[in-house]
Amino acid sequence: MEEQYEKIEGYLGGTLSADERTAFEAALSADAGLRAEVALHRQLAASFADPGELALRETLEELAGEETYQATTVPQEAAVRQLTARRGWLWPVLGLAAIALGAYFFLPAILGSGNTLPSANPELEAIIERGSNPVYDFELSASQLASGGETQLRIEGELFAANLPADSSFVVQVYSSDPEDFPAKPLYSTVVRPVEDKSRPPMGFGGKKAFSVALEAKAPDQSSTYYFVVRDKAGEEVIYAGKVKAQE
Repeated sequence: MEEQYEKIEGYLGGTLSADERTAFEAALSADAGLRAEVALHRQLAASFADPGELALRETLEELAGEETYQATTVPQEAAVRQLTARRGWLWPVLGLAAIALGAYFFLPAILGSGNTLPSANPELEAIIERGSNPVYDFELSASQLASGGETQLRIEGELFAANLPADSSFVVQVYSSDPEDFPAKPLYSTVVRPVEDKSRPPMGFGGKKAFSVALEAKAPDQSSTYYFVVRDKAGEEVIYAGKVKAQE
């Protein structure tokens, strides 16, 4: 590995013989990894030649045990040749510099992408498109009540059913738009018991009765779209699904 670094320094510093330079350029054209190494060395050399890096130079000077350093405007090739004389501590410094450069350029992008959720969950969108269950006909909507670290949703509406046993209950769950969350990781889950609206007579061919449904759910502020899902009492079959856009 050190021999390769020596060749890179010789190539950048112009100290390779004609044959060595020809052979190195042939290897450079065929090896993407080698090209990346050369680019890193060139960038580091340019950084050391920058007048704005005086503080870094002084730190390196202390590590090398020297009292003085070259002028702050050393040409790129000369900086590489000077680093060659300090090879005993150069490689650890280069390794740390490479890590620092990688963290500076790539870590923000990585962290930023981890906080970005898709705007929709295709599987839940398909359930919404499918429509209501013919036996338990839910018509629900949701609204956002509050935000600021936690989103509070009010889910309400009606259920129309012909034969709903007394004290029947359903499981209501709230999901983010992250496809990986559904179905195993709801943000919120509770049990709701519809209340019969006895002021309304049975409707339709099957004599369906109307039941009111209302609840409030809490979820962390982490999604641009929230989905609410109604399941049977056992929490297995999905009967109904809806969604609400989070307020900005």
